Amino acid sequence: MTSTEEGLEGLLDPPAQSSAKPESTSSSNSRKRARVEEENSPDEMMDKITRHCSCTVCLDVPGVALYQCKNGHLMCYTCLNHLLADARLKEEQSTCPNCRCEISMERCMRNLAAEKG
Repeated sequence: MTSTEEGLEGLLDPPAQSSAKPESTSSSNSRKRARVEEENSPDEMMDKITRHCSCTVCLDVPGVALYQCKNGHLMCYTCLNHLLADARLKEEQSTCPNCRCEISMERCMRNLAAEKG
């Protein structure tokens, strides 16, 4: 056996596992599990999805495409078009209403994960 194989042999052995679990660990795990189940009720999950996948302009969950600025702020296709049209009328550069970075149809990209949520 080479010295490299001897060095690796100890790394490949599985660690010894103790069969005795402290009672405090099992009780804390059951408390964590209960808390996670309470936090993840269907109503709360829908509330979180709605909050994170809504348009930052109209605050609705859009039925159309969702776009995001370079900083990740979401806006629906309708609101993005309104922002771009308003800026054209004022002869200004359109900006994200949250972070004021410049936006355009070329600069904004669709967020497919939020659309599916």
